[in-house]
Amino acid sequence: LLFDPTRGTGLLINNYATVNAAAPPGEPVPGTHFDGRLHGVVVADSADRTAALDDEIGRRLAAVAESTRGEGRG
Repeated sequence: LLFDPTRGTGLLINNYATVNAAAPPGEPVPGTHFDGRLHGVVVADSADRTAALDDEIGRRLAAVAESTRGEGRG
């Protein structure tokens, strides 16, 4: 699903970051984590294809988030 220049379609990632600006100072509490953000542009040759790619990307990212919950990331 990542952008492929030869096809001209896919998700073009243009930034990512943690969302920890409001984190309390000091060492993190074991078992806590901060979610991150993934910034990208979905590129396709039609509105329908763009929507389909966006939906699939959302499903896959949700599956990754679900599979990593509770792993004690810090």
